[in-house]
Amino acid sequence: MRLREELENFINASDIFSIDREKDGEFYISEERKFIEYIWLYLKSIGDYTSYGVEIIDTVKLCLKSFRPEFGKFLNYYNKSLKRNIEDTKNRERKIQFNTVYGDEIIKNKEGVDNITIFSTIASKDKNIQEITEQQETERDIVRVISRFYHIQRPDTLPLLSKMLTAWVLTIVSPEALSEAIFINTEVLELYYNKHKSLTSREIAGVHGVNESQASRTINRFIERLKSNSVFLELLENIKR
Repeated sequence: MRLREELENFINASDIFSIDREKDGEFYISEERKFIEYIWLYLKSIGDYTSYGVEIIDTVKLCLKSFRPEFGKFLNYYNKSLKRNIEDTKNRERKIQFNTVYGDEIIKNKEGVDNITIFSTIASKDKNIQEITEQQETERDIVRVISRFYHIQRPDTLPLLSKMLTAWVLTIVSPEALSEAIFINTEVLELYYNKHKSLTSREIAGVHGVNESQASRTINRFIERLKSNSVFLELLENIKR
């Protein structure tokens, strides 16, 4: 209980709220990463949130951008936002699960009469569900490897790399595999969810004041390092896209 109270006090009184993210970008990113770690510790002290890594990090970033002192304590504001985001995720997962099990399963005989029951439908889906589960676990393993490589990159490269990497990784894994990712850029992810498209290299480069070729080199160097890892290559070969 004491640890929880100490974490609450530290988070609510954090210096990050007084940092100018425009003028002190690198320092802000460094403090933001520490802040997220404290949020993780706080959440571990109150429950099991291990399945909601993406939601936790996304909500931290969004709340830090939108929070104002007049809203009260940051954690109250954050907890309400996180609850909404987790519920949204659960609703999406329920929809995906329903579509996976029941979608397009009732077939017609020549007379147009349904000839497959809901129970035979579920039984026939067992093998496909197992394959989907294995695919999802492989995708999560890929994300874990990428996160480890991302964690050791130079801090000054992370803002650009985060956007480029998020756009790229969504071409090889599903968004549901990103629960443990530490590199996700919320802007790119939201664009993918809401409009089913991604930022281009040129658009990302323009935001960061570099040319497209420089942005491309950044992500290509990172991918080359990834592909030098035999574990990553093996996982990539197992992806069925």
